[in-house]
Amino acid sequence: MKEVLRPYRADDAERLLIWRNSAEHRRWSFHSREISREEHLEWFSRFLTDSRRIGFFLEIEGISVAHVRFDSCENQGILNISIAVAPEHGGKGLGSKLLELALGRSEIADRASLISADTFVDNQASIRLFAKQRFVQVGTLTRDGKEFITWRKPLGKDIQRYPLILLGDTLRVSKLGGTLKKFSAKNFLIVPPSITTRQALTAHFPGLLEWLRVSQVGALFLVDSSLSGFCEEWKTLFPDGVYDLGEAGLSVGDCSQISTRAIDQIASLAFQKRSRLEGLNFPREFFPAT
Repeated sequence: MKEVLRPYRADDAERLLIWRNSAEHRRWSFHSREISREEHLEWFSRFLTDSRRIGFFLEIEGISVAHVRFDSCENQGILNISIAVAPEHGGKGLGSKLLELALGRSEIADRASLISADTFVDNQASIRLFAKQRFVQVGTLTRDGKEFITWRKPLGKDIQRYPLILLGDTLRVSKLGGTLKKFSAKNFLIVPPSITTRQALTAHFPGLLEWLRVSQVGALFLVDSSLSGFCEEWKTLFPDGVYDLGEAGLSVGDCSQISTRAIDQIASLAFQKRSRLEGLNFPREFFPAT
């Protein structure tokens, strides 16, 4: 059985419109209304001329059976997935095959360090699809009154290698640290909340600030400003700045959204610096003996 993954073409417009307006597709879409032909053609023309976005069809024996679209996100280096199987070919595992092939394409690796996806909490087929492809379930959110799961999957090793320092032991910090571990991130340090000054940081992690200066790769310092130890001095120490987990106006109960935003910021910085991250690792002496 011959399988071919090919990029979108201009003559795919009508096929995509038929699939998009099918009852099954609209059932699982945030925008469930039918799309007019004129609106669709205008959108598809813009899509094909936008170098930040790309889509693929899976063909089996010359027949188009499924497609996946990668849209650019607000943060550079992140692509969001939309995937659909032809209504008459559902239930055959084609979505998983398509996604596996597409994620292996150089066109995707060149555009992103992180792939994002959203699925309704009751869309079991999509949940199984992303779990099978080893996406990490970051949290459950709500949009337009609809509850959905948000997923993330790192591409390559950019996020694993990018240096991060997390201050504190709050629920927000703990949630983010747990997600980073699921991503197999290795270059992140947890700083005890008792450390509140540059002098204390240097004493606890001798050589850390010098290593960051010499490596010239930068680092992001993540902190929960609800900690009494948070101080403005932190903002002068880290080349890529300070990301405040407590500054987004979200309550502790919104940990999923806080963690998702932070992961996206980390991925964007990692993507922009990927050429300098090759082979980069925190020296082992920065980590406590286990």
